[in-house]
Amino acid sequence: MGQRKLHGQLGMTAVLHKWGQKLTRHVHLHCLIPAGVITSSQSWIDRNKGYLLPVKALSKRFRGLLVSALRETKVNGGFSSICTDDFDRVLRQLMNKPWCVYSKAAIQYRETLVNYLARYSHRIGLSNHRLLESPPNRVTLAYHDYRAARNGKLHLTPEELVRRFLLHVLPKGFMRIRLYGFLSNAIKRRCLLLIREQLGQELKVESDQVEQVVSSSHAHCPSCGHEPVTCLGEYSSESMTLHNEASLALLNSS
Repeated sequence: MGQRKLHGQLGMTAVLHKWGQKLTRHVHLHCLIPAGVITSSQSWIDRNKGYLLPVKALSKRFRGLLVSALRETKVNGGFSSICTDDFDRVLRQLMNKPWCVYSKAAIQYRETLVNYLARYSHRIGLSNHRLLESPPNRVTLAYHDYRAARNGKLHLTPEELVRRFLLHVLPKGFMRIRLYGFLSNAIKRRCLLLIREQLGQELKVESDQVEQVVSSSHAHCPSCGHEPVTCLGEYSSESMTLHNEASLALLNSS
């Protein structure tokens, strides 16, 4: 859709979110999409006003793509426990329903963007302050009911709490954060430099930082004399002693 409207390549950061307030399975994606594209001629074109994509058209497109993917999976042998007639009936019902893609306006400030991403990329389904009490054979968990706009308490057995928590542990090798388009890892650095340059926001490095990098990159190793060696920091004998004592204290307390 972005290619039809703006004739270029979109970029997207997608963050997987798997839980609700009661630790039940609620799999969904939070996606951040820059409001512009990079054209085939390596030019940056942004959306001056409104949303990047028309929400109603996006909802229909998303519905069609997802239903097509489900149908293709069935044809290739997936969903073997569901008979074909029932499967087709459910897909027809899905296509007859209006779908809604929740789209928000662009985020204006970098700090807001970082805070938004951090809420979903570097948190787990449960934090300590939500564990209210743990008497024998029961754990009390605080939660917020967004529909009723009120707080509540959920009582679970320790086994059920662990079971719900483990629902959200990702399989080995499964990535929670994925990058697409011009934000993909292979071309992200080049594309971001291109965009900043065309927007007049090219990154500048302070002269003292350049001198520090240049001088440290030509340092010699005090042991073998080989170069280049980059100095990451210096430790005095006093700081090393304190560090070793702290490490020993941690080992003794574990």
